[in-house]
Amino acid sequence: MDKAVMIGEVKGSKVGREEVVVSHLQFADDTLFLLEPDKSNIKKVNTILKFFSMCSGLKINMNKSSLAEEDVQALASEVECKNGSWPMKYLGLPLGGNPNSADFWNPVIEKVGKRLDGWKKAFLSKGGRLTLIQSVLSSMPTYFMSLFKMPKVVAASLEKMMCQFLWDRDSGGKGRILVRWKTFCKPK
Repeated sequence: MDKAVMIGEVKGSKVGREEVVVSHLQFADDTLFLLEPDKSNIKKVNTILKFFSMCSGLKINMNKSSLAEEDVQALASEVECKNGSWPMKYLGLPLGGNPNSADFWNPVIEKVGKRLDGWKKAFLSKGGRLTLIQSVLSSMPTYFMSLFKMPKVVAASLEKMMCQFLWDRDSGGKGRILVRWKTFCKPK
């Protein structure tokens, strides 16, 4: 693939302010192609993939592959893959969305909410809740945060959920707040 880009057979996409040309990203056995939306470009990459498959004996799973640019979606059936759309997920992270938007972070907020719903709060002591917050809930957004800066409104929303869980206030309980949240969040 690198050679095809180097000799100009395949054209990658220009990204960033400095318009760096990127044709593909790889992680383990996943590959993401970032190409100029040109029919001949897509056909050349498809030929390269078929050649790779024949030489290596590895099979490309086209059921997991998709074309997301409108200009080339008509080619999807021709190259035996699905039509995709932006934003999409790659390795569990959304691509093509706005990480500064609170909506972008909804999967993280929903995941924390589902985890809270699954725990039987009535049977947990304050110490048990504290341990779950520190060991599980506070680490859940870490994967997203490894790539994107979390907006303050999202951080506040997650903190509120954790605080309500700790003091048993979200289920109609009138748990008394014994320590201010800022004091609680300080390192030991």
